[in-house]
Amino acid sequence: MEAFLAHYRVLSAAAEAERAHGGAPLNPEEREQLAAMERAIGDLPPGEREALIPDAAGNAQADWAAPSSGAITRRRQRAELRLRRVLAARGLLQT
Repeated sequence: MEAFLAHYRVLSAAAEAERAHGGAPLNPEEREQLAAMERAIGDLPPGEREALIPDAAGNAQADWAAPSSGAITRRRQRAELRLRRVLAARGLLQT
């Protein structure tokens, strides 16, 4: 899951940079990957999306390496489990 989320953050940041500042464009394969990732993440309830992608709720200054409380960790683990199931159901993840 960490690799998936890291890849999502990289593609998402590149797409945002392209829109905002005319950064290097994503190629068609990267665009399709990002769209598939966004659809899968979009299937999660808002609280779970925020647990996985803190800036999905507008927290642009999310600190990915910040230590977290037990409750936050459990919420993230539940969200990862649900995302894993969504990805497997879509054929994007082999279990």
